[in-house]
Amino acid sequence: MINKVAKKMWMLWLMLLLLSSLAAASSSNVKPGSGCREKCGHITVPYPFGIDDPMCAMNGNFFLNCRRRDSPPKLMIGELEVFNLSIENGSMIASISTAHRCYDGFGNRTSYNNTSVKLGSRPLRFSDTRNKLTAFGCDTLAYMGNTGAFWSGCVSICANESAKLNESSCSGIGCCQIPLPQSLKSLNLTLRSIRNHTNLGEFMPCDYALLADETFNIAEFQASKDKSSSNVTIEWVVKQKNCPDDPNSKVYGCSDNTTCYYSKNGQGYRCKCKPGFQGNPYLGCVERRKQKNFLKNGGEILKHQSVRIFSAAELVKATKNYDESHFLGEGGFGSVYKGVLPDNTQIAVKKPKESDKIRINQEFRKEMGIVSRINHKNVVKILGLCLQTKVPLLVYEFVSNGTLSHHIHDKSSQVLRTWKMCHRIAAEIASALDYFHSLASPPIIHGDVKSSNILLDDKYTAKVADFGASVLISPDQAAMATKIQGTFGYLDPEYLMTGNLTEKSDVYSFGVVLVELLTGVKPGSRMTLGSNEKINIVQNIVQYFLSSIENNSLRQILSFRVADESEMEEVEIVAELASECLRSSGSTRPTMKQVSEELDRLKRLHENLWAQENSKETEHLLGESSTHATAVIAQPNTQTLESFDIENYGYSM
Repeated sequence: MINKVAKKMWMLWLMLLLLSSLAAASSSNVKPGSGCREKCGHITVPYPFGIDDPMCAMNGNFFLNCRRRDSPPKLMIGELEVFNLSIENGSMIASISTAHRCYDGFGNRTSYNNTSVKLGSRPLRFSDTRNKLTAFGCDTLAYMGNTGAFWSGCVSICANESAKLNESSCSGIGCCQIPLPQSLKSLNLTLRSIRNHTNLGEFMPCDYALLADETFNIAEFQASKDKSSSNVTIEWVVKQKNCPDDPNSKVYGCSDNTTCYYSKNGQGYRCKCKPGFQGNPYLGCVERRKQKNFLKNGGEILKHQSVRIFSAAELVKATKNYDESHFLGEGGFGSVYKGVLPDNTQIAVKKPKESDKIRINQEFRKEMGIVSRINHKNVVKILGLCLQTKVPLLVYEFVSNGTLSHHIHDKSSQVLRTWKMCHRIAAEIASALDYFHSLASPPIIHGDVKSSNILLDDKYTAKVADFGASVLISPDQAAMATKIQGTFGYLDPEYLMTGNLTEKSDVYSFGVVLVELLTGVKPGSRMTLGSNEKINIVQNIVQYFLSSIENNSLRQILSFRVADESEMEEVEIVAELASECLRSSGSTRPTMKQVSEELDRLKRLHENLWAQENSKETEHLLGESSTHATAVIAQPNTQTLESFDIENYGYSM
């Protein structure tokens, strides 16, 4: 039981820790809920409001200032401090100063302050139902007005012994209240005294007038030392316009599954979720059933992390309801579909099977915990997730040119017909695996390295994908005991025997991918060795490949043409490297760092030779006078080589 609890706590901690690193891989466009802060101090700032970046708000009317120089930070709208923002009520609670007049008991005024508040051009109004002009004192005339358009007020006169200011609400003795008219955008509060307190002596030396909301408590205000301000409720609308006559028409600011309603006091419209739906109507409302799935799948934790959370409706629309024409492939975890977002971003949606929800949820959390911490150019990037479905969905970048397996085995593909391309792709895969083992913290074992888990983008850059079999290990941990997973033909035989998955298991699988690249033959295929009809030795492709190295017949089994002898020497070095990766004992195999460094060394050597040959050819064509021009031509290649390692190993944690 303790182990189960510990495991759950570890997973929760892992999710919180890992998802915060996803910002580096997210879109550069700021979108609500994606890289936008939702807290100013302890105040929640929900969309359509936004802070820090104007793009985080619906428009300039809803952009607020989080004054972080204060401790704690203060949320400001103009000069007013905001304490609460309500989407449901279309309101905010802000602080305004009180009006006061104080006397010395002999009719002399010692201090005074009148209050003037203007809400400006934003679509804001003082709430007429939640605020009241409240004044208290025993020689008090309180007025409120709006730049000459109206004036109203109340009077409070009482004897010393009759004032009852120890009650929470205004009783009418020692205080007075009147409601506000509708649609006020500015307000002036003024105090007057009938006798200047000459009949009160030192009893209640000050009169106060304030705009108080329904939470105001007179007894608390009287007991407080600071009476300089009070809370007021301000209502807001999206636009100061009527709702359209057609209830099905698109309304500015209102998102999916919402309706528009008019606020008479606000002189404009707001949005609310349709019956049976819930959520933020300015971001999108979901069915209550989907909201339950969202919460069950960890939405309350994840929605505050720097990860884009897609709605189920967004992904249905992007994939045309997971139409068969958008189907990309299928694995043990589920199916993958192509989608297109409204901004034309292409995505790949990983849609798991629903047969075993408990297992799928565990796999989802594990994969999310791994991919969210990876940022490498040769690894498929995760863009976000959806938690409204019965089992969560992962959303990845779409990689346009299919799998490496397809290009190896489809005879119509010309991508891998040169050694240069094969070598580059091998080096990119090795770079990603080296990153997992050496630079990720904690280290990652991929667990299912194979050609169908390597994708090629529009420039045929390799990107490692599918982390369903991956595991995180501590830096001092050599192996992880797991249930045998992976793909026949690529599996490390030592892992098959012991059940211990190690980094060297990835090394073996990479060796198989190298063999596949070199020969064009699928792993697990059986080959016949020997021409004598009586002596036909059947071997799998790995054994066949190793035999070809021993017999010096490697050239005969290559799937591409070798340009010259120097290129053949490179092929032989890489073939020998593959044979080292395929050693039966993991301890004798090289590390992925050693493999990656060797492939990079050969790549640099090849490019240097090419640069030298290019330089000689240029000199021959242009003559000795072109020495300076040749240096200029050669220089970019030198710079590219110098920056290659930085680019290849660049990462963000």
